[in-house]
Amino acid sequence: TDRGLYQWDEAIQYSVTELAQGVCPDGWHIPTDAEQNTLDQSLNDTTCDANRIGAWGCANAGTKLQTGGTSGFEGLLAGDRNTNGSFYYQGSYAGFWSSSVSGSDAWHRVLFTGNATVGRGHDDRANGFSVRCLQD
Repeated sequence: TDRGLYQWDEAIQYSVTELAQGVCPDGWHIPTDAEQNTLDQSLNDTTCDANRIGAWGCANAGTKLQTGGTSGFEGLLAGDRNTNGSFYYQGSYAGFWSSSVSGSDAWHRVLFTGNATVGRGHDDRANGFSVRCLQD
């Protein structure tokens, strides 16, 4: 499995289309915000607001998605790269880009060590986050 932190434009290979293949292998794509919500909802143990912005939700989905969780996803907490080029939170945080935009930003999901929920927000496309690929 390849691992890296990508600026949004690089992750989707400069496409502006949802479901872009981006850096994913043939037959796979960068998930949309709605597809990321489907994953959150499928692992959630309570209620989960699909439209939360800059907020955490989907109880226990965060724990299930992290390494050692029950989902099989094994989300690596690779940290992030800020727009100034600094790296942060390696080993405790992971942001995963979607192929969906919000104005000049893009939507992402966040995992944080010890946090049982999943964060949803939008951020500057120049930040470096992880991506997960979803089979077509």
